[in-house]
Amino acid sequence: MSEIVRLIVVALLASGSTLIAVLLFIFLNVEKAQKWGSILLNLLLRIGVGARLLHKKFVQYDIQGRVNEFVKINCSELPGLAAQKVRLEWVDSSISKRAILEGNLVVVRVRRDDPKDMNFVHAVCLFVSKSLLFKAKHYISAPQGEATDLFVSLRLLEREKPAAVSYFADEYLRPVIDKKASPTAKVFETLHAIDAGKLFWSVFLQELDFLGNKVFGGRKDAQIVREVEQLTDFLVKIAGRQVGQEDVDLNFFGAYCRFAVVIVGKWAKLSQQAIQPYVDYIERTLVPAGVETIYLIAPAKNVAHVKKIEEAVSDQFDRHFEARFRKKLKIGDRERWADQYLLVLRARGRQVYLPKTA
Repeated sequence: MSEIVRLIVVALLASGSTLIAVLLFIFLNVEKAQKWGSILLNLLLRIGVGARLLHKKFVQYDIQGRVNEFVKINCSELPGLAAQKVRLEWVDSSISKRAILEGNLVVVRVRRDDPKDMNFVHAVCLFVSKSLLFKAKHYISAPQGEATDLFVSLRLLEREKPAAVSYFADEYLRPVIDKKASPTAKVFETLHAIDAGKLFWSVFLQELDFLGNKVFGGRKDAQIVREVEQLTDFLVKIAGRQVGQEDVDLNFFGAYCRFAVVIVGKWAKLSQQAIQPYVDYIERTLVPAGVETIYLIAPAKNVAHVKKIEEAVSDQFDRHFEARFRKKLKIGDRERWADQYLLVLRARGRQVYLPKTA
């Protein structure tokens, strides 16, 4: 942020402006600073102040500010990020665009002679590919990793810079999904179906993040790849589930991923038996099955009941994450939006790495 302030102060002094004191108070939010900086730099460019000096910084802060703000706002929906920020560096046209991971930062190197929106697309895709599910990608298949990167990048661009989606589609998406029988295209289509359930996209990323923390380095076998395929098929079925539908299995008992989705939604059960049926199910069915993660989902009106369930099993499970969100529910032939609550419980003392197998 200090670099942005310094550049703008220098430019304003050069133009004799009297707005320096006011502008210094604008940058109260670190993530928004670069976005505001890019707007102000663009204004100065339009009036011809320090064009050569400021154009490069304008594009740099526009990209960094938008990507970093998106990551901050949506970090809860993107578990498995190895970094939280991006820094842009320019390279000449003879050097390939690439990204490197430095601690909690992804350094993205792009060409200055590319159009601004194209550079934004490159920065987003390079950041996602380098940071998202950094550990899990060592074990899942290349198409699974590539499709996940494409889908997250698409959602980021749709939210933060819709005008750049066409660049993304031309440069990254269509060359992959337009190929006949492309494995990446098939995975991408499956992820799109999971995203229709909104919540279950986060479940997918969370489970892959847990997976990345389990297996030993260097291991990448067909069993892990098959299990990820089974995981996506499982989440597609849940995402398409209608309210009250009982014939959809909500438990996933794999060799690497073992979790359950528990829907705390039946008011009749809660009013008559309170939380005991849910507690009994967790303790008598899920715990003996070795479930590692429980996703408790409920209408917003049932939050108090969910928290009582959490308290009742707190000797075995710790709170991992909670969120409130809106989800489109399927009721017969109708759909309606409803406020929902999610509480993720993680088994206490769960072994981080799976034991080696012969």
